[in-house]
Amino acid sequence: MKTNFEIIEGKDYQGDKCYRVNYIEYDTLYTMPEPHYTKKAALEKMSELKKENQISEAAATLGRKGGRITSERKAASSRENGKKGGRPKGMKVLIKNQFHNTEKVFSIKSEYFGNDPDFDALTALDYQIYSGGDDIEYARKKQAEIKKALCGQSDCRCGCKIIKIVE
Repeated sequence: MKTNFEIIEGKDYQGDKCYRVNYIEYDTLYTMPEPHYTKKAALEKMSELKKENQISEAAATLGRKGGRITSERKAASSRENGKKGGRPKGMKVLIKNQFHNTEKVFSIKSEYFGNDPDFDALTALDYQIYSGGDDIEYARKKQAEIKKALCGQSDCRCGCKIIKIVE
């Protein structure tokens, strides 16, 4: 869900004054790529984005409300899954950002590693997002978590690499 909309003043690639729209989505700061040469145009784009966001907010509210409902059937299903060992644990991996010289251990779903433990799960997360995979929400949140912890800059193009799998 997009939040904290703001208009920033800057310059385009030719040095002309322009305005861009910033917003936060999944704990990541985004800047709309197209420049607006009047503040009025930037405000119109921002109100357009806010309108799109109102629908998302309403859907999220309904989803939260529906997700809180607990039925006897849901409770029985949870007990049954608990007997089988519960939710599968993710693989813990040490991820390093070589540009900023930061590293941290993250837990990533083991299905992102396939049969090869050296497989780059970060590439699999990218693939989920850009191919419109069925686990896109998890992949976006996990990427935002990794980026925030290892870089912290929204406009940085630094790369991260899995160093090793932690047992």
